[in-house]
Amino acid sequence: MNMDSRSNYLKVYSACLNNARDLTDEAQVLKKSGGFARAYVLAFTALEEISKSQIAADCFTGLINPDKLQSSFRNHATKIKRVEWVIDSIMDYQHEHGLEYQGTRPNFETRNKALYVDIGENNSPVIPEDSITEEYVSDLINLVEVGLNEIWMQTEYWGHQIGTKGFMK
Repeated sequence: MNMDSRSNYLKVYSACLNNARDLTDEAQVLKKSGGFARAYVLAFTALEEISKSQIAADCFTGLINPDKLQSSFRNHATKIKRVEWVIDSIMDYQHEHGLEYQGTRPNFETRNKALYVDIGENNSPVIPEDSITEEYVSDLINLVEVGLNEIWMQTEYWGHQIGTKGFMK
């Protein structure tokens, strides 16, 4: 792998994290105005961007074959699976404080409910606003915030290597 490719992976890593932060900020604005369904979609996308940042970082460090980059970037299930560590991080923190994680786990089905009209009983419409609660959005935004903070702590504060090789020892 040449240095130009490596530096591009680093640029993709940074761009994904910056986009995740922007999406989260916009999700917060929508949540405050009562747009829970759209806020959920933006927060879900931010979580996927966090996942993509780690995939790009793993290409940068040589942990992942760069040939897998494009397919990993396009697969929603892969991206969400690769950020399950965020939920684990919250669960560990809450367990240390005598609490049990009560939040909802992000999944593609809920994301679709937040974005698309569906057909319910008697062929009646089920609109996104009926499917997504403020609590769902709050849980997901919290997950994104924890993920962004955890990456910052591990890489910037503690000085660990970017990506899963240095991040998830």
